[in-house]
Amino acid sequence: MSNVYTVKQGDCLWNIAKAHGLLLGELLNVNPQFTKKHGRGPDSIYPGEKVTIPAEGKFPLGLTIKGIVTCKKKPCPPCPKYASVDTSKDSEHYNCAGLAHRTYTYMSDLKEVKKRLSAGTKLTDCSKKCSPCQVKHWLWELKDWKIEFKDKKGKVHLSTESFPPDFHTVSGRCDCNGNDPTNVYSTNGERPLEGPKAPSDWRLKTGDPITENGPKNREVYIYMKSLLGPTSSDFYDGASISSGMDISTKSDVKAGFFYLKGFLKIISEIQSCYCFNCP
Repeated sequence: MSNVYTVKQGDCLWNIAKAHGLLLGELLNVNPQFTKKHGRGPDSIYPGEKVTIPAEGKFPLGLTIKGIVTCKKKPCPPCPKYASVDTSKDSEHYNCAGLAHRTYTYMSDLKEVKKRLSAGTKLTDCSKKCSPCQVKHWLWELKDWKIEFKDKKGKVHLSTESFPPDFHTVSGRCDCNGNDPTNVYSTNGERPLEGPKAPSDWRLKTGDPITENGPKNREVYIYMKSLLGPTSSDFYDGASISSGMDISTKSDVKAGFFYLKGFLKIISEIQSCYCFNCP
């Protein structure tokens, strides 16, 4: 007969399994919600969540159990500084760097972020692994970028001048084999906390919709009047804009206002990665 354990602050699945005399694979076998298939991992658990404890262990260490490969090495010890994301913190008060470094502050100075990262070991290629149980940081520097406003067919009608350099950064703890984390959370500017995702999914790319830097994370539209050539059916009308800038109604479209949606255009970018020992 199985029991149910309620996760407490500072818990991780490794320790929960050990405390109940189980292997991690045995625990994951009855808790598939914490596996890569569901975008989670052994460290992505939060206070209040329920973990099913099986009555007894059945699987040897290192066995593949329903697609789950358990570590063949000693599990990573707890790492308090890089514990699970504290969801009780207000994401409006920190940005991606504040979350990546677990300061839960707004770190907008790229020089400060790079100074912190310089204390780690820089990888020559982000596809390379860190050592087992290390914390890996990803940094993407947007050296040159702008916004393109397109119609529904993808035609660019307006393009901004280049914006000042910007960046995005995330971090996560590697497993006991040195594999990259798959359960990374992040926030962009003052936008809400999102995740979990694989680190590569956080990399901004050309064609991403532009959203407002705020808690509502609304997609950005602009409207222009008397665009020549295309018909109104090629543009985003008021009915299709549930949230965003310059919200209006269909009557405005009929009056000659046409909506364009903003998309990211990256001209120049630098990617770098760093490995840190867990303090």
